[in-house]
Amino acid sequence: MAVRLSESRDYLAEHFMSRLSLAEVADVALLSQFHFHRLFTARYGMTPQKFKTQQRFERAKKLLIEGNHSVTEIAFELGYESPTTFTTLFKKRFGMSPSEFRFHACRAYALGKIWGPKYVPHCFAGTWFGAV
Repeated sequence: MAVRLSESRDYLAEHFMSRLSLAEVADVALLSQFHFHRLFTARYGMTPQKFKTQQRFERAKKLLIEGNHSVTEIAFELGYESPTTFTTLFKKRFGMSPSEFRFHACRAYALGKIWGPKYVPHCFAGTWFGAV
């Protein structure tokens, strides 16, 4: 049972951008929709829909930090119907708008708060500390 739930979670994680029905994901686990929803929620502490939403927000945070995409582009890429909806949900979840998140995350990175000198990747060490 645990393996089938894990496979369905992995399937959800891989296809979080798709419009999956509960029936499709339950079929991956070879369970009825009701039974799948109940077991998934008990095992992972969230509903399949909340798990899917969590995956979308993790992707959004990654795009905000790493890319030069606008908030509008990110909203549409993640399947939101409008940037306003995305911004509202993001702010509700993280307590700040996507633009504020990007600003604070980039600032924290620039100040070395994310990676202290102890955790600087090798590829950056030569540039930051004068090593060759």
